Amino acid sequence: MVSVVGGGAWGQALAKHISQQSNVQLVCRNPDTATKDQGYEIIDLAHFNGAEDIIYTAVSSAFCEVMKPIIEMTMPKNVLIASKGFVVDEDGTSLFYHDWLSNIGFTGAFGILSGPSFASEINKEGCTCLNLATTSDTCFERFHSLLNHHSVSTIRSNDYLGVEIAGAFKNMVAILVGWLDVKANDSANTRFALIVKALRELEQVLEIKGGDVSTVYDYAGVGDLMLTCLNHQSRNWRFGQLLGSGLTKDQALKRIATVEGLNALGHFNSMDCKSPLIDLIEKVVDQQVGIDAVLEYISN
Repeated sequence: MVSVVGGGAWGQALAKHISQQSNVQLVCRNPDTATKDQGYEIIDLAHFNGAEDIIYTAVSSAFCEVMKPIIEMTMPKNVLIASKGFVVDEDGTSLFYHDWLSNIGFTGAFGILSGPSFASEINKEGCTCLNLATTSDTCFERFHSLLNHHSVSTIRSNDYLGVEIAGAFKNMVAILVGWLDVKANDSANTRFALIVKALRELEQVLEIKGGDVSTVYDYAGVGDLMLTCLNHQSRNWRFGQLLGSGLTKDQALKRIATVEGLNALGHFNSMDCKSPLIDLIEKVVDQQVGIDAVLEYISN
């Protein structure tokens, strides 16, 4: 039995997909909010006793609180992260998922699942390709067998660090693209010039942190970045649009409560992943610069 932790739309979509191949349980804080009769068992997080295989799908900000008691109670064999972002530990330090797991004594195998994948399209069985990066062959084979069927294909990556970084990076870029679409009158030329610059900076960040630059051009890199930056379903893109329309950060957050890219900005800075683009996005979010500064960055 595999356990999908996180009862949001993404967690429910993955649980429903896996149920076509295996027994699966959806673990969530509020079982009443999960859609019933979808082929999976629904478990209250408060009554969850752990499992050998866990797929984490909730927001990164809840990872420490949710996963620490699970790991301390029943050490899983395999943990797959299907969530974008970073972990904040009890001391307020930003960490990669794999570093946090190591720090608390996790001895199992670890993996990251990432790529262009809206939950609504998983539910509709739209053809979906995802990178699956793991620390062991057995971990890859286990989750590959659970996920690689029907409309979903999982393609192996050996760069779990790069996949982690790319998944968080693209959310920040989507904020700026949404803002730019308003400020530059929806100019396709300008939008794609920015995206090329963003991909180049992602290469530099991966080089600095020890990731594989080829990840930039895989499903977890350019694939997920394009999906998030060019599709109006993206919360981060919509947040950027609100900023471009004149709302302050706080005003925009009242309309879109969860903006992963906003949280990622602080994490990248604390991890010595600073780049000119990240600095620019911060200034745009805080209304410190306008369109001229962004166009200058793109043109240089």
